[in-house]
Amino acid sequence: MKKSLYPEKEELRNAYKSIKGVKIPSVPEVVVAIHDEVNKNDADINIIKNLIEQDPVIAGIVLKTVNSPLFGLTANIESIQQAVMIMGTKNIANMVIGSALEKLFKGRDKALQSIWEENNAIAFCASAIASSIVGVSKDEGYLVGLFHNCGALLLAKKYDDYKEVIEYGKLNPVDVLAEENKRYGSNHAVIGFILSHHWKLPQFISLAIYHHHVNSCRQINSSKIRGLIATIKVSSSIVDKVLFRENTFSEDIREYDNNALAELALEDDDITDLADELNEFIFSN
Repeated sequence: MKKSLYPEKEELRNAYKSIKGVKIPSVPEVVVAIHDEVNKNDADINIIKNLIEQDPVIAGIVLKTVNSPLFGLTANIESIQQAVMIMGTKNIANMVIGSALEKLFKGRDKALQSIWEENNAIAFCASAIASSIVGVSKDEGYLVGLFHNCGALLLAKKYDDYKEVIEYGKLNPVDVLAEENKRYGSNHAVIGFILSHHWKLPQFISLAIYHHHVNSCRQINSSKIRGLIATIKVSSSIVDKVLFRENTFSEDIREYDNNALAELALEDDDITDLADELNEFIFSN
């Protein structure tokens, strides 16, 4: 049976209840202002540059991201103005959103740091894979990779035992949502949908976040959302192989991963190349 494209009202109520007492991070003013400017017919590059430079932390993260192997630029970008001109306004706006999320969550405690490091690595892989998906840009792949587990960041802030769920999820990605529902009454996919919607991410990214643990990509009609879900799954599998686990794949996990590989038409050599690139990315950071 196909799952509804959008969360049911009861799912949303349960999600809000499960994180009661944890403030959903407000969208930083710089993100709102850049979003408004980018969506104008006559968006002004200088205004966007000045807005980013108002927040030195976000500006620094943006430059670090632009110059990382993530985007494969041959020349080093030394200024925000250069970054906006080369990457384009919409791409840079997505990077600002990702940078703002990193500013909020990176390095807060061990559980949050673990989730963030994994998200960052997955975002790298997702960006590389997204470039081969029709209608999906590298920065969209980066954004969905960075935000797909944002609901887990909120759960980790509230529940001290969430580190146990992190370990459980590494070995049981197929069942991790059920484990979260049992413990907390909701799960990181629904909570991630809420946070991404709150931050005004594109609807297709919010929906990919909500569905990123679906067993079969074929359950989703939209080819773009389906491609992003498969991208998250394949990227997660590569990161797990490189960072977390080896030779611990059950038949369920292999089937889960193979479905995503088939959706993207990727071969074993492609996965090996991406794993090598991920190692280089981790070493450079």
